[in-house]
Amino acid sequence: MLFLSVILSFVIGDLLVGDAAAESRWAVAEAEGVRWTGGGPAADLVTIRLSPNDEVEVLAIEGDRARVRKGADFGWVPLSALTEVAPPKPDPSQLPM
Repeated sequence: MLFLSVILSFVIGDLLVGDAAAESRWAVAEAEGVRWTGGGPAADLVTIRLSPNDEVEVLAIEGDRARVRKGADFGWVPLSALTEVAPPKPDPSQLPM
């Protein structure tokens, strides 16, 4: 059953907007994403965890939540946990050797 849920997540995610329309956003804080919105037995199942500066693909936005993909993980996260502004890249001269 879990395998089927994972496959459906990929298919549904691609059907919502497709890869061409997906946009990058970055996490501004620790956040957990859940499998579904609107209740149900698996609504509280955490399927993705974000750390600050994690890059995600936004697949859909509904109200105050965004359906995101990070690697093979999908989930609905609060829109307030994301930003359109990429974090600054580290200055190579400041990196430890």
